[in-house]
Amino acid sequence: MNHLLIFLVLCFISSAMAGEPLLLNKGEYTTINAPIGASVHNSSGKTVQIKDQGASLQLLGKSYGSSQISFGGTKLDVLVTTGSQKTFAQDALAYFRDRPGLIFHAQHPCHLVSGELLRWSDWVALSAMTNSNNGCYTFEAHIAPEITSQVMTQLKRELTKDGLHTPSISLQGKVLVRYSIEMEKSRGQISSLLNPWGLKAEFSEHTISLRPLIRVQIVVAEVSRQMARQLGLSWPGSYAAHLTPQFRLADDWQVTLSALEQSGVGKVLASPSLLTRSGDSAEFLAGGEIPLRVTRYKSRQVSWHKYGVSLKVLPRADHRGYLDVDLSVEVSSPDPGLSSDGLPAFKSHSIKTHFNLKQKSTISLGGLIRNEQGESSSGWPGLSRIPILGYLFSSKEFLENRSEMMIFVTPEIVTSTEDKSLIERPPGHGD
Repeated sequence: MNHLLIFLVLCFISSAMAGEPLLLNKGEYTTINAPIGASVHNSSGKTVQIKDQGASLQLLGKSYGSSQISFGGTKLDVLVTTGSQKTFAQDALAYFRDRPGLIFHAQHPCHLVSGELLRWSDWVALSAMTNSNNGCYTFEAHIAPEITSQVMTQLKRELTKDGLHTPSISLQGKVLVRYSIEMEKSRGQISSLLNPWGLKAEFSEHTISLRPLIRVQIVVAEVSRQMARQLGLSWPGSYAAHLTPQFRLADDWQVTLSALEQSGVGKVLASPSLLTRSGDSAEFLAGGEIPLRVTRYKSRQVSWHKYGVSLKVLPRADHRGYLDVDLSVEVSSPDPGLSSDGLPAFKSHSIKTHFNLKQKSTISLGGLIRNEQGESSSGWPGLSRIPILGYLFSSKEFLENRSEMMIFVTPEIVTSTEDKSLIERPPGHGD
């Protein structure tokens, strides 16, 4: 055990002699060899306490900080820091000992990294060491021009892992990461994300949040199903063949809906395509407004009630392409049969839902059914009205029309190429 301790001490000293500092925890002792009778100078007695033992010096880390010890023509830098920062520094110094580019400076409370980043993998290694040791450092190195594009791409990917907005990143000189002022509410989350990379966030009113652009295609359709029940004899006026399509969601569901609409068994109520940034809502209304008189004490006011197809969607996206969508749909229309005191009533169908998607796909929503019942009769004129016998010369048809509102939602993240074209050339602008 004693031989192992002596070996570790010698390793510490050899590293220090090679320009690396001697690392101590607060309250930790270590011993170094020194010439007998050599003059010893300690730049900070508050940080390191020295006890001369003749052929050696006993050092004690008293408080956090750094000190330089001189003896016999030798200068030794000593850093007193926490256990996690000590382990982090030892790992980092060993890693960069034979790797040119980055220079690791052991400091308290956070280490410093300077020099030039020649390999993205070196920064990744620093990030891993920070996480494993719960350490911290400040990254002040320059980025080599040859890897600027790679670093920008990889850094953006890393800084949006938690679904945060893409910050503005500058790699000219010192690496700068800026967020819009609205992101300051997420300062804690952003700091945790930047810490492994040795970066600090800046929040500016002049920085615009870069969030994914999401396109949401919505089709609201009303599909009717007829159920008929006949009594007595039927006297058709002409012969006709009818093909009733069986409605199902095909791969190209828009073609299916178009076919249903042409055959008279379906109707597309609305088919908007909405564009919005992740985290922002988009709304759509196809209909109108009806004025309603509101009488209050000593005053009369007019309020406007909207009707038609109303949509509201709130999509969110993260760096993995995962989508989180809140959707509310309402289809309403005036109902004169239920009006009271001159005020119209409204029929309303609504759906509110929330769903998650891993890739572009279509969600089908349904279940809102409306029933309309009617009765019709046909037969020979005169004979069909004879009591009892008229039943044999006529037929009655009880019809029940059932219409189901179905909603098809297809959200997708607009690619960077599409996003750029939308910004540079808005729809309706010519060359």
